[in-house]
Amino acid sequence: MKKTRLGFTLMEMLIVVTIIAILAAIVLPRFIISSAQAKSSVYSAERQTINSQLELFYFTYGVYPSAMTDQGWSIAGASYLDYWPEGVPTSDVHGVSWDDTYDSSLGRIP
Repeated sequence: MKKTRLGFTLMEMLIVVTIIAILAAIVLPRFIISSAQAKSSVYSAERQTINSQLELFYFTYGVYPSAMTDQGWSIAGASYLDYWPEGVPTSDVHGVSWDDTYDSSLGRIP
């Protein structure tokens, strides 16, 4: 009488698990590096956008905003909603407040 196989042997399972572990060891570091590069790109793009909006505000009103807050962008005749319809960005992708790095005399975020 013939025996039929109903499952995998222990050796077959160990080989599959080993192959999956090797693939994960190759892919996971690349994924982490890609995440860091993406955050860095987002940070640079946000900083560029904010600095261009600061320059536009300066050319329109002759002064830079006093702070990177909704109230800091509000002067007589101006509204932050003209520049940031969803509200002034308060922190970067790393969680650091833009107001901490904002230089109101230069009107720049370094």
